[in-house]
Amino acid sequence: DSIVKNSINEKVISLDNVFSSEREIVKPNSVLAAFNPLSMIDAMMKKNEPEYIYRNYINWNAQNIICKSIYYESENVTKVSFGITFIIYQAIYGIGLAVSSFYLDYNGYSNNKIKGPFTKINAYKYNNELFIKISNNIQTELNYFEGMVDTWNENRMKSINDFNNKSK
Repeated sequence: DSIVKNSINEKVISLDNVFSSEREIVKPNSVLAAFNPLSMIDAMMKKNEPEYIYRNYINWNAQNIICKSIYYESENVTKVSFGITFIIYQAIYGIGLAVSSFYLDYNGYSNNKIKGPFTKINAYKYNNELFIKISNNIQTELNYFEGMVDTWNENRMKSINDFNNKSK
């Protein structure tokens, strides 16, 4: 969802519907409301709901997309589980690089409360330095991500230590 939304917001739009979005209208059935007073009440209650529902898709079988994902599952509560995805895709005016990461927080039973995704979209023009620029950006993102994982793990340990200090 966040990759498709951000690619549109950043105007780094994919070619050939690699990223696509469907829009479904959400509104009460006014024909039924005319004949059923309960439907009329239901229609009035739905005023605050969004007018549309969006469903976003990535066509993983497309020829003009390269994706690499890394996922680490923590073996104990002292570390977070986390993941990062890099998607290189053909955009309308060049190449797009989507970077999306997340971590899983502890919910009291397991690491499954998702935090994120944290998504960035970068645009590149076709030129002789295209591959070098993308490679350098991926390395920079991996270095930054490594620091974020350290921060997430430190915050987890701080939370555990805070609990241990309060417990009897």
